[in-house]
Amino acid sequence: MKIALIGSPNVGKSLIFYHLTGKYATVSNYPGTSVDVTRGKIKGMDASLIDTPGMYSFITITDEERVAKKILFEEEPEVVVHVVDAKNIERKLPLTLQLIDAGFNTILVLNAMDEAERLGMEIDVETLKERLGIPVITTIATQKRGIRELKRAIEKKDGKRRKELIDLNAGIRKAVENISSVLEQDYPIRKKFLAMLLLMGDKDSLEMIKKERKYDEILKYIKSIARRFPHSLSYEIALQVEDTSSRILEGIIQYRMPEKGSLVEKLGEITINPFFAFPMAVITILVFYFFAGVIGAQILVGYLENLFENYINTPLNTALETYVPN
Repeated sequence: MKIALIGSPNVGKSLIFYHLTGKYATVSNYPGTSVDVTRGKIKGMDASLIDTPGMYSFITITDEERVAKKILFEEEPEVVVHVVDAKNIERKLPLTLQLIDAGFNTILVLNAMDEAERLGMEIDVETLKERLGIPVITTIATQKRGIRELKRAIEKKDGKRRKELIDLNAGIRKAVENISSVLEQDYPIRKKFLAMLLLMGDKDSLEMIKKERKYDEILKYIKSIARRFPHSLSYEIALQVEDTSSRILEGIIQYRMPEKGSLVEKLGEITINPFFAFPMAVITILVFYFFAGVIGAQILVGYLENLFENYINTPLNTALETYVPN
């Protein structure tokens, strides 16, 4: 079984990867690129795990996004784990919807739940599961919480929906149906989702359908549809994906007064903040130097010298002179 970790940068994917696989992993450039991809084996499972580069959307901009998309399209993982920062679920859920509608067996992971809770966020995970129709797992990767539940969800592989979630307006929905109905080849994603990407002008998708018998007709049809809208089809569809995401999250997130973190938590936040980390390291080194160099080398050494000279060496020498013959 092959599993792909998907998500934008700095959401905890690499830490989750480490917890699932352990120390053994291989890092290599994706063929034809300079983008690193990390692969490993999940502990206790006959499954390989791919930590993909950062991805925000199927409409790619960076090389990292293109590689992540290629892995999804070309390697066709049996399970896709979408890791999001729980604090930013409103901005990240649109990609979850795209993964679901593309036909991937998707698991949504809400990571850094402790940070969300400290900000006063309460997420109704059970209702979110029902509305999405896929497993939703909460984790705190820095504390290894939720990893066992995630592993169980991966083993079950029950994150595939039959119906699409993204609610397109009548005109675009009809265009999607018309395009998908004339696609004759087999594809790694659902034809309706591929048709949506084609309408959005996705270059990878346009390249993918080049062998279609009606390729030229499809291009002409897309251009004719685009002329009906005041904005680009990519913009129009992106808005509708965002609207769908907002409707799904309606009533899911509640806010209360933020928690006051403990002293240990506050110190932890300070030490992992790049702005404070270096000064904290310097202070720690100076403190150790003070204890080792000043207290250890001067005060303790002087104390031990006095102890041995006055209380150990002198009585010992006297005893030796008295009882041990020359």
